[in-house]
Amino acid sequence: MSLFQTKAAAKGAAVPSSRCRSPSHQLALCFSVVAMSISGSSAFVPPKFSTRISWRSDRLASVPLHRLSAAETSKLPFGDNGFGPLGAFASTRDAGALDWSFVDAAYLITCPNADPESARLKGASAILSDLGLAAKVEIKEFDTDDEDRIRGCYTSHISVMKDAMNDIARKNRSMGRSSQNKGEWWQQLLPFPGSNGQAAGNSMESSQQAKILVIEDNIDVNGSLDKSGLEAIANFSSRPDEAWDMIHLSYIPYVPNLLVSKTDDPNMVKLSCGVGSALGTTAYIINESAMRQLIEEDEKRGYYAAIPDVMALRFPETRFASYPVPFLRAAKTPSLVNPQLDDLRSLLFQPGVVALTQSVLALSKLSSNNIFFATVASLLGISGVAGKITIDAGSQLMATGTYEGNIVLPVLSSLFSLLSLSIIAFGAAIAPKPPPTEDVENELI
Repeated sequence: MSLFQTKAAAKGAAVPSSRCRSPSHQLALCFSVVAMSISGSSAFVPPKFSTRISWRSDRLASVPLHRLSAAETSKLPFGDNGFGPLGAFASTRDAGALDWSFVDAAYLITCPNADPESARLKGASAILSDLGLAAKVEIKEFDTDDEDRIRGCYTSHISVMKDAMNDIARKNRSMGRSSQNKGEWWQQLLPFPGSNGQAAGNSMESSQQAKILVIEDNIDVNGSLDKSGLEAIANFSSRPDEAWDMIHLSYIPYVPNLLVSKTDDPNMVKLSCGVGSALGTTAYIINESAMRQLIEEDEKRGYYAAIPDVMALRFPETRFASYPVPFLRAAKTPSLVNPQLDDLRSLLFQPGVVALTQSVLALSKLSSNNIFFATVASLLGISGVAGKITIDAGSQLMATGTYEGNIVLPVLSSLFSLLSLSIIAFGAAIAPKPPPTEDVENELI
């Protein structure tokens, strides 16, 4: 039972985080640190186009950004054309060129009681304005569930989906049509595989279903989104031959049992997920059928796992992502779920590190598990070889007083490998333990 209620009269408790802290097993964090260590550079960081400017505003719960009063708008860090009252913020991208009309609605989840200075909301609002989403986004405010932050995150996303389904139903009634999710009348009469909205049937309905964009207030951008990239996402979401439930505009690559594969569209990749593949909920598009499945599951079972884990179990083969993803979890935004990982997160969620890891997964065609074990084996091998060279050099110096060779490189290599392995061990030690896998899987039977 949820202990908190949104100010918009929708029950739930939002806790935006890197992935609403899914309790996926310790391999996830270990692999993420390895990805950071092998990148070793910020040279891959794409140019950012978001600017942070301090501002204060009295916010309204569940209100579109474009419906704020003139007094409230004047306090925002952006104006009609991207210029705020300070005159220092200017959009570096033509927001009008980005057409988000292919999504029926957009929602921003935030927790005002955990954001007293509006730092999180102001950053997200600036980004959304820069990308032409300010007029479309509806803010959903929740209080944190301080008894169970993971439950709070789960409840907030389910609450947003319920509100979205109600909005879709009202819109359909006003236009004199029934829910698009029902499909054709003959599909309801005949027991075709997938006719209940599962993966096999979505290919016939995806182009007609309503779809929404859900964003958390810890988003950041990497500067990769442009008009052609957004058009690719829109076209993919409307293809009648493609079965999909979710399209991630941000996902965490540091999770187990994840396989990223190419599609016939170079701007889209498929995310094949197993248990523990908690890709996060920073920014995603979800269609009507998928929302209905999650809501029905919630009505039957209630909260039993983190929302990213539930998504991974429900949609193992029907999730996709833009390539590259335009959003990512902000590296330096404190977590409301697992603050003990904030220091590691500040390194792992640097745009260049995330982009590099996602590219390795997509290009190598290897699962995250295989890459993780290969990386650990490589680090152990490098450490062993470098350590042997260092020991031999030390012995030669002690015996002869001289050493013929460059000792600096093996010493540095050995130190780097040992440091990486120690960070992996540290991450494994502090990573939250997952719930028993059998319990989660049984809930889906």
